[in-house]
Amino acid sequence: VNTKESEYLERIRNKTAFLFSAACRLGSLLALASAEAVEIAGDYGEYVGMAFQILDDVLDVSGKEEEMGKPVGLDLKEGIVTLPVIYALEESRFDKRITRVIEGESSENLVKEALEVIRNTRAVERAKELAAKYISLALERAERIDSREARESFVFIGQFVLERYY
Repeated sequence: VNTKESEYLERIRNKTAFLFSAACRLGSLLALASAEAVEIAGDYGEYVGMAFQILDDVLDVSGKEEEMGKPVGLDLKEGIVTLPVIYALEESRFDKRITRVIEGESSENLVKEALEVIRNTRAVERAKELAAKYISLALERAERIDSREARESFVFIGQFVLERYY
């Protein structure tokens, strides 16, 4: 298990963030926005997408099954190394319970123990802090939008993503 933060960020940029960015760019194009506004909207979408995916990954290790509608620790059980897991591995000095789950051992007790190790580190807080930085970048971009209505919508969405998951 040797996934680095930079590799994780690149993976989610290529997955979720580019999707959000494309949606924002297309919306701006359909609204006949200026080239500059389309670029700003794309940047905004990328940053919101980064934050959204990080916070979704936080929920995988810290959420409650009834809130999420899916089992907690699903990504972990599938061997997907997310940002909270990367941080927890660093802080726990690669606790064997976490690495065993990532490598395919997925007994219910071991998964619970690994999640407990993760929750007992600062991993969740650190991941939330990074997500908040991405939302801050998104909101900075939103403030550059000329259209008051579009600007207010972008700010609302950015704040919603942060408040919903934070």
